[in-house]
Amino acid sequence: MTEIDGTTGSSTRNRALSSRYYEAWNSGDLAIPDEIFAETFFINDPGSPVPLVMGPNGVKGRIRDYRAAFPDLEIEVEDVVGEGDRVATRWTLRGTHLGVFAGFEATGRRIEVPGITIHRADGGLIVEAWVNWDTLGMRRQLQGE
Repeated sequence: MTEIDGTTGSSTRNRALSSRYYEAWNSGDLAIPDEIFAETFFINDPGSPVPLVMGPNGVKGRIRDYRAAFPDLEIEVEDVVGEGDRVATRWTLRGTHLGVFAGFEATGRRIEVPGITIHRADGGLIVEAWVNWDTLGMRRQLQGE
């Protein structure tokens, strides 16, 4: 992973919040979202194959649903850039499709999908996220194309 450091203490704290987010995905630890997300958290993910979420409970549901469909799900953090109240992370999601996901019955196929997430923090919590990832590529992989 490459990390480009911001110049303020808040940048360091915000990068740590963002890092905990990926830890929650990789470990399945559903206590983490309560620690790092504001109740008003909202995700902007226009390509999402599943409904968008709000607050820590929404994040927990999203993690739970993805991990049910991809039990070996892993998100590898490739690059992190943090400055001020924002942290940008380039990542790759990998997993084996063993459960129902976005209308697809389990296929047993391995997927690998790149993406970028920008988190915005305020008051020591993540309040908003923008996600851009290759959902079309994921659908093609699930269909065996």
